[in-house]
Amino acid sequence: MHRSGVRAALAVAISALLATGPSVGSAAAASDEPTYFWRWSDGSERPTRLVDTARQSRIPRLVVATSPATSGQRVLLQFRDGTRWRTEDAATTRPDGTATLDLNPFCEDGDWCRRTFGYRLVAGGRTAALTVTFR
Repeated sequence: MHRSGVRAALAVAISALLATGPSVGSAAAASDEPTYFWRWSDGSERPTRLVDTARQSRIPRLVVATSPATSGQRVLLQFRDGTRWRTEDAATTRPDGTATLDLNPFCEDGDWCRRTFGYRLVAGGRTAALTVTFR
């Protein structure tokens, strides 16, 4: 990702990985921890997505960025499986403070899933809720 792309992702601050309690910004300021931001690889910032089988080659990826740019931060993409959260992808931020996570549109039987999944992005002890419908 180009520097300008990282700045744009940071400027957006969409769902800055919300959790109950203090805002991510104030928690970060108090502990010198980075603030996390996310967006989809196609530029969308919506927490709800529709992924169509007709566009299997264009499945969006999640791009996570830290401010300030911090390498070595672990981020997880998890989906709800009944009452448990299961990790679908994990990454560590690069020196530019970004990490990329992939969705897996396939079910256990190997076929394209055709249903809605509740996801959460986990970073820095904070979470952001996402919903993805595979059709």
